Amino acid sequence: MNLITKLSSARKKLPHRTSIATVCLSGTLIDKLQAIAAAGYDGVEIFENDLLHFPGSREDVRRTCEELGLTIEMYQPFRDLEGAPNDEELRRSLDRLERKFQWMNELGTDLILLCSNCSPSSIGDRAKMVSDLRAAAELAEKYDKRIAYEALAWGQHVYTWEHSWELVKEVNHPRMGICFDTFHIFSRECDISAISSVPAEKIFLIQLADAPILKMDHLSYSRHHRNFPLQGSFPIMEFMNKIIETGYAGPLSLEVFNDEFRAAPAKRIAEDGYRSLLFLQAEMYNGSILPPMPEVEGIEYVEFAVDEARVAPLESFFQDLGLKKVAKHRSKNVTLFRKGGVSFILNAEPESFASAFMVLHDCSVCALAIRVKDIQAMVDRASFLGCPVVPPSRLGEGEEHVIAIQAPDDTLIYLVDNDEFWKKDFVFEPETVSTYNVSKASFGGIDHIAQALDRLSMDRFVLFYKSVFGMLPQQVIELQDPYGLTKSRAMVAQNGSLRFPLNVSDEKDTSIGRLVREASGSVVHHIAFETDDIFETVASLRKYSSQDRFLRVPQNYYDDLAVRYDLEPGLVSKLASFNIMYDRDDKGEFLHLSTEQFQDRFFFEIVQRSPGYTHFASINAPIRMSIHHERRNLEQKVASTLNPQQKALEARETGKEVVAVFPPGCEGLVELIADILGTEKSYDLSSRASVIGVPQADAIKLLPTVDKARYVTINLHCMDGNATVDSELSEACDYEYFFSKVEFFRKDLTRFLSFIMGESNVHAAILAKSRSTFIALTFPDIRPALPNLDILTVGSDAIEIRVDLLREGCGSGTYNPVPSVDYVGKQLMWLRQRTELPIIFTLRSQAEGGRCPSSDETVTHYLLRKGLQWGCEYIDVEIRLPEAMRRSLSERKGHSRILASYHDLAGNLKWSSGEVQRMYHTARAYSDITKIVGFATSLTDNYELEYFRSQMNATFGHPFLAINAGQIGQLSRILNPFFTPTTHPLLPMAAAPGQLSAAEINGALNIMGQMPRRTIYTIGSPRALPPPMFWEKCLNELGLPHSYACLDRISESTIQQLTRQPSFGGALLTPPLVGAPHFLSALTPTATASGAVDTIVVRTAGTQTSLVGCNSTAKALLHLLTTDFSPRAFAGQPVLVVSNSLEEAASALWALRQLRVSTIYTIGFRAGEIRGVQQLSSFEAVTARASPFCVVSALAAEQAHLINPLLRLVDGGEGASPATEGSPANAAKVGLEKGGRGKIFVDLANGPRRGDPLGVATEKGWTCYGVSDLAARVTVEALELLGGARVPGSFVRMASGGGLF
Repeated sequence: MNLITKLSSARKKLPHRTSIATVCLSGTLIDKLQAIAAAGYDGVEIFENDLLHFPGSREDVRRTCEELGLTIEMYQPFRDLEGAPNDEELRRSLDRLERKFQWMNELGTDLILLCSNCSPSSIGDRAKMVSDLRAAAELAEKYDKRIAYEALAWGQHVYTWEHSWELVKEVNHPRMGICFDTFHIFSRECDISAISSVPAEKIFLIQLADAPILKMDHLSYSRHHRNFPLQGSFPIMEFMNKIIETGYAGPLSLEVFNDEFRAAPAKRIAEDGYRSLLFLQAEMYNGSILPPMPEVEGIEYVEFAVDEARVAPLESFFQDLGLKKVAKHRSKNVTLFRKGGVSFILNAEPESFASAFMVLHDCSVCALAIRVKDIQAMVDRASFLGCPVVPPSRLGEGEEHVIAIQAPDDTLIYLVDNDEFWKKDFVFEPETVSTYNVSKASFGGIDHIAQALDRLSMDRFVLFYKSVFGMLPQQVIELQDPYGLTKSRAMVAQNGSLRFPLNVSDEKDTSIGRLVREASGSVVHHIAFETDDIFETVASLRKYSSQDRFLRVPQNYYDDLAVRYDLEPGLVSKLASFNIMYDRDDKGEFLHLSTEQFQDRFFFEIVQRSPGYTHFASINAPIRMSIHHERRNLEQKVASTLNPQQKALEARETGKEVVAVFPPGCEGLVELIADILGTEKSYDLSSRASVIGVPQADAIKLLPTVDKARYVTINLHCMDGNATVDSELSEACDYEYFFSKVEFFRKDLTRFLSFIMGESNVHAAILAKSRSTFIALTFPDIRPALPNLDILTVGSDAIEIRVDLLREGCGSGTYNPVPSVDYVGKQLMWLRQRTELPIIFTLRSQAEGGRCPSSDETVTHYLLRKGLQWGCEYIDVEIRLPEAMRRSLSERKGHSRILASYHDLAGNLKWSSGEVQRMYHTARAYSDITKIVGFATSLTDNYELEYFRSQMNATFGHPFLAINAGQIGQLSRILNPFFTPTTHPLLPMAAAPGQLSAAEINGALNIMGQMPRRTIYTIGSPRALPPPMFWEKCLNELGLPHSYACLDRISESTIQQLTRQPSFGGALLTPPLVGAPHFLSALTPTATASGAVDTIVVRTAGTQTSLVGCNSTAKALLHLLTTDFSPRAFAGQPVLVVSNSLEEAASALWALRQLRVSTIYTIGFRAGEIRGVQQLSSFEAVTARASPFCVVSALAAEQAHLINPLLRLVDGGEGASPATEGSPANAAKVGLEKGGRGKIFVDLANGPRRGDPLGVATEKGWTCYGVSDLAARVTVEALELLGGARVPGSFVRMASGGGLF
């Protein structure tokens, strides 16, 4: 039954029509009107901004309201009329008002809101204001309209209701009346006693808003902190009683400005507002509308949702608190624990409400029962108020029909009125049936249940508890958590039988913030038991418990306590010995102590409350929160020591060595692996070599003897000709690498090895970006895409291979429904050879918009396992797959990341539903990234998505990709910041309806004001920088709105002046700035460690802009050094840097230190006191100390010839391959035939050289890189920093025309 049906009977009894201003809600005008009508309102106030932004006509708005059954009660606001400084100003205002009256004819409303003048130029002369208002009233009479005059709290001259009423009386015109707005009245602390004397016919409208009591400027107070009636602290009921005395029978309308309301779905906020009006009118007319409030008697039981793994630990916790297992449910996996008046239920029943709650929130309180005098009256009351009433499900024979009300956080509140249900539903142990006697128990019952709420739920719970159970709110209290502020507000039943402290925190690391984030929303924070003698109770529990669960309170607390309350030393000593905390007020005392948290979730308290004490010892809460934080931090440290986390596991795998299974004639590939890893090889499994080659013919026999704790096994498979994969051998190996002898790429093998050994982390780099995208390839065969792959992938951070879209022919023009492993493997090999981007391996099912048969789950699982085995960086796993399959993929993922996805292209998914939360948490369970795709049929779908995304990101921080498909859903693709799927005009088709290119997204962001146009500069020597045409080509291809300018080298002070320009978008500097320029806000760790800044980046957070100094050269050099060698090849190796100065060598020193080299020898400069750096006085001294693995020359071009003697002195040995500048990987073909320990030479000389050091190094068989290789990579790094988009190195070379790079 929907809300409208539930409330229809109540609506007919309302004395006043209900209305709400469109400004209260989020979304477009049509979205707002639909939500308002669905909630049940009679009318609406049209806010002017909503009308101005509406693309249709005013008649369209009128027709829409008529179709929805809404009356337009008022058009608002009209500003700055009375007290005009001159006649011309008044004439313009009256002309504006006349135009508004004409609009109102089209809208079909007769009432407009006139706000008191706020202009500093207005005149406060009373006669002048009356004259101007009378002129407005006469104009209104001409158009048969009415004006409701309202005093704004921040009005220039009129800011109280009394003043506005005096003016209206003096105008004395039937078309001029007053609008009472409770916010403006109470924020000014106006006296309302005289309101009852205002004639009803002069009250044109009542606008209602509540708010907490705050001391701040009235405008900010109004714009951000209003809430619905009875959610705040204003005396709304006293005001309404005065209104009743006037005889006013017009509408009651809500006007609430609230940032959180406007961020929430319109439907939910509209329903809350309507419920507040319903409850308000029920209170106004003394129960003639709602059923009377039944008496509540207390908490009957608390129910916990658990799984089998949590049952035993929680049972043990309960038993240490004195609760005993006394009964089992007759037909369900439900257990009852009890001590005195405290009853706890553990619900581990599968496929139940509790199990669903467990999936969403983990182990937590999922329900509680309240004992009431009249169940039916309570049910009727909740139904009238629009609260879902939940009947029992899956009742066993003879079991009690216990009905429940659903709370705002979806927990259930069961209603009971006697003990019969215990006997009907539970089987008690014989000795426990007669021993349940509350009067003899040490626990009298539940004193209070504290809840941790998300930041949008406080007002909802206040209204819920107040309207349904008649509870009263206490004042908001601020609690100082060690990690931020927590706000608490308790709801207390009038007879004291129910107490619910509500806690909320905007800080993610506070106790409340962390719990809400980890529990996916609002949950119970702690439960307090009441006792008459806390000392005796605690002593008994300590005597019989298996362990002491209570917190140890610092002695400093008790030293302060003795002074604060002047307590007897004996009492303070006794409190300290029991770790009991103390508080008191003028009416009574409160003693309490807290337990540790159960698995970092909830905890319990034992309290002794004097009858007159009504609070919760908030003064002690910071102590308890600090102790919990300390215990949690300690437990994490111990756990990280005793139980290594994922990082430690990855670190262990990083240290593994390699067993390579090679095909006949490919021994050289084993040697190449050893060269890439910088280690020795062997073909004997009994040796201690780090790389061991095993012939394929012997592999099946030898692999079972391999020590898996030490070695990772790789099947090297040649894909030339019609070779097929040996499935038995493939399954026996951890990883599989496909290659071709015809066209071999060393850099591809290096990348593969670095990834599977855990020495590269592309995921961390993507997570660090503010926006990221990937391109979804849709080719049936990858090969036609390869020539244009550099253009296709511009702006993408990853590349998706859609395995389900690959088409493998099987003769007679037909295709395999699922391509074979060999076909997929070849496609992946060709793709990986041509791109440096991480690969997303996707097999989309027909059920979710793909081509893979949905019924073939085993085949899907097998191919996804192959994706992991082939070293794909990401694997897309649909959550429709059985949990066992998803878990197995997660367990064997290695360094790959799991992207758990759900796609609903039928439009059934609703982002505001509980079902989407279930999907989110199902996906999150075994994934590194969660992906949910809906289908938008209206803009509301996009707004609800954004709200859901913001809630999930704020609560969990788990990488989340959320978009809507379809043309209307394109807005969600533009706004999605993480891993947005994109297309490209060169693709045969888009992978999904509504998919946009990266350039289209950037263009849309510019139009929306999210990516303002800026100028990017290159500053320095023209020879060292890319040409202007190149930058323009890149910016155009990326769809970025920025312009480009190239400047000759200028002074640091001039650069500072340039950065002050509003259009400054960043700069690439050659040569770099040294040190830490004072005009920069911050430096990246790379710039700080290297001492050089060659890139200035503009970063924006909200309205704040900062300049950050980066070092693109250092990062580019690190990437270059690891193109053909794994990072482990450098570890422990000596290296040599030749330069004229430390400044010129700074980037090279940083890059080499990141690779954990041993000694860095230097020639030509001193490195100061840098540890691990040693200066040599001559080239000959190098050979005397060590043979360097890598040589970096930062000498100027005219000095390049000086490096030649050094290269001849250093023994190059058997080089890996003769490589040439710009193409070091090509020589890897030779590596298939001949191996050896290679060395690296990097020449940073720019311009015409004397001598040819690169040629000398090449002759020695070294892997060589020149300045053009580095410059291309620097450009890639700089483009990503300055433009926020990744550009392939191959595109950089192509777009530059090959001249520079």
